[in-house]
Amino acid sequence: MQANMDIQFVLDEYAVAYLVDYVYKPGRGLSKILRDCIEATAQGKHSLKECLVSVTNQFINSAEISAQEAAWSILELPMSKMSEDTIFIPTFRREDRTRMTKSQENLKKLDSDSRDVYELNIIDRYVVLPNKLENVCLANLAAWYELAKVGSEDMKLLKGNQYIRCRTKPKVIQYRNFKESQDENEYYREQVMLFTSWRNENADILSQNFKQLYTTNLDTIRINRKEFVVDEKLDLEE
Repeated sequence: MQANMDIQFVLDEYAVAYLVDYVYKPGRGLSKILRDCIEATAQGKHSLKECLVSVTNQFINSAEISAQEAAWSILELPMSKMSEDTIFIPTFRREDRTRMTKSQENLKKLDSDSRDVYELNIIDRYVVLPNKLENVCLANLAAWYELAKVGSEDMKLLKGNQYIRCRTKPKVIQYRNFKESQDENEYYREQVMLFTSWRNENADILSQNFKQLYTTNLDTIRINRKEFVVDEKLDLEE
């Protein structure tokens, strides 16, 4: 861009909130329109499908965007780019995790009574890591390793025919991030899950006393966590 630009760093969460509020200023009017539309359809005898169609039409016809944004969307140009790859680790309780089912092609190959209907996620791969990576924690696996089409036998998962390889640049990890001040028990469980090595979630973590397990492994947790948490005292919620 051949022009003068006034660029400032965003240094705190209040500035972020201001920028988001400014950028999405037209969205406030749209929210009221959608609420009125929902209330109007709820009072009449409309099916759920008719209500959704009505809300969709209001959203499409009432949204305000600039000519530049409209042209950008029509040309199907990317709205954002990232220099870093990210990965989300589902550190929720097992019953709260979402799973992706296998493709229809792979499902048809299964026996009719098979329960193996889900794709392997990062946690599934972690518990079947090759013995060579026995001491790797879940956070390190997510950041530094990825699936590979082929590989050496010592990098083959203990279950299935998948291989993994080490990346040259780590991904940025994201996770639920329980707060110790809000849910102490879940905080300890998540820290142990992310930053210690284990093989069986039920036996090694869920059946244990989370606080005691956290305290016992605190040195290991701090060493592994240091790579991903730059300043542990920084808490934007405060």
